[in-house]
Amino acid sequence: MKKNKILIFTGSRAEYGIMRELIKTTTKFFNTNLVVSGSHFKKEYGSTLNEIKKDKVKIFKKINVFKGTSSIEINKTISYGIIEFSKLFREYNFDALIVCGDRYEILSPCIAATFYKVPIVHFHGGELSFGSYDDTTRHMVTKMASLHFVSHEKYKNRVHQLGENMNNIHCIGAIGYSDNINNEIYSKNEIKEKLRLKFNKFNFLIVFHPETQNMRSKKLLNKTLKAIKTFKNTNFFFTGSGADLYAEDLKKIKKNFIKKNNNSYYFESLGRKMYLSLLKNVDCLIGNSSSAIYEAPIFKVPSVNIGTRQQGRVFSNNIIPSEGKSISDIISKIKMARKINRKNIKNPFFKKNPEKNAIKILKKQNFSKLLPKKFFDLI
Repeated sequence: MKKNKILIFTGSRAEYGIMRELIKTTTKFFNTNLVVSGSHFKKEYGSTLNEIKKDKVKIFKKINVFKGTSSIEINKTISYGIIEFSKLFREYNFDALIVCGDRYEILSPCIAATFYKVPIVHFHGGELSFGSYDDTTRHMVTKMASLHFVSHEKYKNRVHQLGENMNNIHCIGAIGYSDNINNEIYSKNEIKEKLRLKFNKFNFLIVFHPETQNMRSKKLLNKTLKAIKTFKNTNFFFTGSGADLYAEDLKKIKKNFIKKNNNSYYFESLGRKMYLSLLKNVDCLIGNSSSAIYEAPIFKVPSVNIGTRQQGRVFSNNIIPSEGKSISDIISKIKMARKINRKNIKNPFFKKNPEKNAIKILKKQNFSKLLPKKFFDLI
């Protein structure tokens, strides 16, 4: 029996880490073709193409159209991407395109696929994040996609609210981690050796991305840095921001702080395995990353979510939100997070075998019948 020919897109470390198991699983049942684009090629964002190569995942095509993180550069990245993906869809016949998440890079293959009548399969739609441009991108992709895999029932209802066929919306939980993930990561000693770092009595992981307003992002980060500095006997582990608008401005602030504080470490990109390993071994995750929502509950790590970037998403009980209005508020919220009973932390996005359940649905799918789409009214 002929296997369906699937194109899978990755444009950043963010969604590759989440999709890693899904990509490997699809290769067993489909003619899977991975296309790598976006910031994967850039040293300033961790040269994450190397992570894909280390995983020995076969790459079908490399489309290097990344132009930078200013407004004009992001628009150029998207527009050049549309042209290159249009060439790809013109040359090859794919039964479906699989994308994940909400980053602007996924607009290019999705727009091209729409006009070449290739059905789109979207993972992690229906979510909200009022404080970033990702919110707009996510809903745009939902309207282009024909088949949806979401992480929570609330998100399933929201995708339906956007006019999508309920029969094509499947709540499988969050993808990207397995039941035995605790056995798949590095030990504390391995982390120290590989990253050449020291752990202190207390340890914070700082993951801070831009919001939609640059001045607000910088003010929030500066307040956060002043807040964490008040904590004694504590080491701070920073990771770089994703390739977003204003990301370079935040990177400068972080690196300036690290130069002045020898209890701080900066890593542009850790790779998924090392990132999860470090996350498991810290006392608190601080910043505005979706990692606090999806990964931190796996290891029962308390988190402080600062600002509005993730506002609108379902939070588990590991998260203490702070609007970031004052340094004292951030300090108090960190203290509250550290008092959370980790045993009581629950993960609202966990379902067994999400990738395998997605594959079961995909295997039964007649992709040719997914188009043309219809709008489904709620009434």
